[in-house]
Amino acid sequence: MTLSLRATDWNAYYRGDPFLSRFTRPFIHGAILRALKSYSVPHPVLVELGGAGSRVFEAVRRTLQPAAYHIVDTNEYGLNLMRQRANGGPVFLHLRDVLDPAMDISADLVFSSGLIEHFDAEGTRRAILSHMTLLKAGGVAVITFPMPTFLYRLSRGVSEAAGKWIFHDERPLRMREIRAAIEGTGILLDERRIWQTPLTQAIVAIQKR
Repeated sequence: MTLSLRATDWNAYYRGDPFLSRFTRPFIHGAILRALKSYSVPHPVLVELGGAGSRVFEAVRRTLQPAAYHIVDTNEYGLNLMRQRANGGPVFLHLRDVLDPAMDISADLVFSSGLIEHFDAEGTRRAILSHMTLLKAGGVAVITFPMPTFLYRLSRGVSEAAGKWIFHDERPLRMREIRAAIEGTGILLDERRIWQTPLTQAIVAIQKR
């Protein structure tokens, strides 16, 4: 496995369907939906950080029926795709930096998938804290990210060797980094591994103090 400073081409990702993602997505999305349902209130105010081109958008909207669904991202192409899929519902698109969204929102739930691992350590810390900033007191953040298990390293190494890996700046994370980021700000409610994927993922639920 080779970590790279080369940025992920998100436009290319939104246009295509990476090979490994076809296998990992159903398990990750299922875990996200279960977690959001567990901590949701009726018709929540919901924020998805890094949600341009979101693959879980329809399922979340259908399951939770949010009063407002805010999507925050810097990728204009992906946000335009979401605009076409919103179909006039209570969906609000924000072209903003997820590391400093500067938004006056008091959300019941904030979630992200495939986001916080695409930064250096300081950027990851700021991305996690962005979830907490947008939550109301007692609100819950649900975050997924890859972990550097043997299975992850093997699967990624094979994908890189085959020239199929596109998430060049992805940095698998350990739980101690998550705990350090939320110290004094959030309470870790739940932590689980998603072992059914070749690229081992974790999902955490964090409540804002």
